[in-house]
Formats: sequence, C-alpha cells, structure tokens
Amino acid sequence: MRQSRRIYLKDLPIGGGAPISIQTMTKVPTYDFQALISEVETLISAGADVIRVAVKFPGDVESLRRLLKSFPEGRFVADIHFNHKLAVEVIRLGVAGVRLNPGNISDPVKIKEILKAKDDYNPDLVIRIGVNSGSIPEDLRAKPLPEAMVESALRYISILEDRHFFNLKVSLKASDVPATVMANRLFRERSDYPLHLGVTATGDYLSGIVKSSLGIGALLLDGIGDTMRVSLTAPSIEEVRIGKKILSALNLGGEVNIISCPTCGRCFVDIKPLVEELRRIVDSDPKRFSGIRKLAIMGCEVNGPGEAGDADVGVACGKGWALIFSRGKVLRRVRSDDIINALIEEVDRLSRRGDGASRIG
Repeated sequence: MRQSRRIYLKDLPIGGGAPISIQTMTKVPTYDFQALISEVETLISAGADVIRVAVKFPGDVESLRRLLKSFPEGRFVADIHFNHKLAVEVIRLGVAGVRLNPGNISDPVKIKEILKAKDDYNPDLVIRIGVNSGSIPEDLRAKPLPEAMVESALRYISILEDRHFFNLKVSLKASDVPATVMANRLFRERSDYPLHLGVTATGDYLSGIVKSSLGIGALLLDGIGDTMRVSLTAPSIEEVRIGKKILSALNLGGEVNIISCPTCGRCFVDIKPLVEELRRIVDSDPKRFSGIRKLAIMGCEVNGPGEAGDADVGVACGKGWALIFSRGKVLRRVRSDDIINALIEEVDRLSRRGDGASRIG
C-alpha cells in the first residue's frame, strides 16, 4: 500500500506517515458564540487535534470570526454546503480548512471564486473533499456505491488540480460499513491524497461505536487513513474519547491501553470498578502515564501475567490478594484492597527509571 502525500493543517502534519489525528465536529448552533466557545474549550482539553464547525448562516461566520480570534492557534475547519459564498467569507477570516461537498458545490465558476479567496487571503488553506453516499452526483448513481463515491472525489480533485491547487485531503463516507471500507480501498489504489476516515449516520450510541470501530479499524489495519472522525449521535467529546480508544486498540497511540479480562467463575474480585477507577486516574493526569502503553487488570492467574505479559504494569487477582507484575514478571503480592495503589506505585517507579518512556520512544 503506497504512502499518502503529506499536507499541513496549520502546524498539524496529515499523511506521509504522520500520526493519525483525531477530529470532531461541534454540535451546538455555531451562531451561539458562548455555547460554541465552551464546547471548543472542552474538546481542546480532551485532546481533539482538529475541530470542524458548521457554517450555514451569516451569524455563523461572525461567531467563527470571534472563535478564531479567541484561539488563533486552533485548527478549525469550516463545514460548507450549498452556499459557496460562505466558503469565501470564512477563507477571508483565515480558517485553517474548509470542507466542500462535491454533491452540492460543484460549479467550476464557484470553485474558482473559492480558490481566488484562498490566493488573496489564505494561501495555506486546506480543502477537504467530503464525499457522502447521500450526495452522489446524479450521473454516477447507477454505479456501485463505492465506485461512485471514488469517481465523485476524483472529478473534484481534477477541478482543483486544473487550478493548481493540491493542498487537499479526501473523505469517502457512507452509513454502510462495507461500502465505506471498499470506497477508501479503491481510492487509495488511484490516488495518494491523505484520507480522512469515518462512517456516517451510524445510528444509536452503541451502534455508532461498533460501526465506526469496524470501518475505521479495518482501514487503519490496512495502512489506509491519515486522520479520522468517529461520528456519533452523542456529545462531541465522546467522539474524541472513542477515537482515542480505537487508536489505542491498534497500537497507534491515542491513550493508555487498559486491558481487563471478561471475568468468569474463576474470578473472586469485582474488577469492573477497579478498571473504572484506573481509567479515571489515567485520564485525570495523562502526563503521569506518558511512558506507559498498556496496563492490565486480570481476574485470575490464568489471564495474568501470562495473557497480559506485555503490559507495562498489571495485576492478577486472587481471593483476598493479588499479584502485581510488569512485562510478565511477578513483582509482589498485595491485598485486594490495595490493588490500584500498588499499580500506580509501580507506574511511578517505571517512570522514575525511565523504563516506560524508553520502551515507547
């Protein structure tokens, strides 16, 4: 699989082997500036790399102007549909990127106006060609969906390239997981522009997690994809959290990977609250765990340390006691009521020695 070319969204490298970045989209009305800035602050604190903002009304443009002034270093992408003049306005503001939909802004004259605004006001602008299954050009709708989506994207690329614009990335999203995966695989065979991954219109919260994990995960395992958004019918911060978990599960970064066994009749300790407490501690002070890749809470000696032998620090629980281990080596025995404290003590010990950091770096 050939590597994608690299672009930069402000200071963020996308493609060309750069780490997979996590995107999300604000969900409050953009024109409500106080609600918007509150949501943005939450998303930045949660670790969102890129934040997309819907721009539909004139009031949205003014709110985005204030947002850019409040966060001059922020990586914001304006989501534009139908009205190309809104794209021109936000480009003049200096937004980092715009998302254009080939299904509703395809007139070459309008695209020329957008690119002129880029040349005049915002030479580093990134354009995302955002193809959705619900907005395929009419003359392509008789084709199989993945092929139609790819053809739609390639047509738009040609329009931009004919005007000497190459600073772009592409997304091909459907609510159908197999169609989404196939479209991205087909595109990667025909183009090396960076790909923004995601599955759209995924349904309820649990279905959204499953569909996004399958679609995005399958492509990342193929070596396809450079940035991603987990689209959920849920608060935007959940999109960031699930995105991090997907990357962590694939050993692509994201967050500390906390593993735990499914439990069975061999388990004499309720490990669910232990896992929840450990996650809370990790999330509250991520720098403390910066050199740690995997932590394990296992219900018995069968699951750990053997099955969790690659964990930086882990615990295997018994009846009233537990074994603390590190990378397969048993370190000590502790009481069941001291499990979390003992795990954190060993994490700190690894950090002081530099073992965790050296293992990752």
